[in-house]
Amino acid sequence: MKRFLLLTAILSVFALSGHAQRFGFGVKAGSYFSSTPDVPGTKQRIGVVAGLFADYMITSTLSVETGFNYTQRGWNQDTQNGKLKTRLDYIYMPVMFKFFMTSGLNVQLGAQFGYLANGKTVYQGSDTKINHLMNKYDVDFVAGLAYEFDFGLIVEGRYMIGLVDVMNQTGAAKTRINGLQATLGWRF
Repeated sequence: MKRFLLLTAILSVFALSGHAQRFGFGVKAGSYFSSTPDVPGTKQRIGVVAGLFADYMITSTLSVETGFNYTQRGWNQDTQNGKLKTRLDYIYMPVMFKFFMTSGLNVQLGAQFGYLANGKTVYQGSDTKINHLMNKYDVDFVAGLAYEFDFGLIVEGRYMIGLVDVMNQTGAAKTRINGLQATLGWRF
C-alpha cells in the first residue's frame, strides 16, 4: 500500500509539473504612445501601461494569452490660447494568439476590449471631467512581436489600431486612438 501511495504521489507530481508548463502567468509594465490620426493637429501622448496576464500553450508553437491592463491614452493639441491635453485611462482585456517562430520569439495577433475608467481634459491648469462625452467601451485590433527568455523575462512590443470612435457625440469628427506599447514582463 505504501508503494502504491508513493508511486501515485510521484506520478501526480510529474503529471502536474507537465501540465503546469502549459499554463503561465505574470506581470507587464511599460510605455504607451497614443495618437489620433483622425484629428488633424494632434500630437501623441506618452503614458504608462501595467497589468497582469495568463497564457495557455495550445500546441508547441501556439498559445493564447489574456489579462488585464491599465493603460493611459489620449492626445495633446496646441490651441490659440495654449495646450489642450486629453487624458483617457482605460482598463483593457487583451486576447492574443501567440505564434512561436523559435523557442522564445513570437508574433502576436488579437484584439483588446477596453472600459473607460477616467476621462479628463487639462487646459490652462484646470481639469475638466469628460467621461460623459466619451464612449465607455473601446475595441482595438492588436499585432505584436515579443521574445520570452527561459528564465522569465519578456520583452514585447504591440501596435493597436482603434476600431471604435472614442467620442459619443453625434456629428463630431470621428476620433479613434492608435497606439504603440513597449513593455517588459516577468513570467512566474
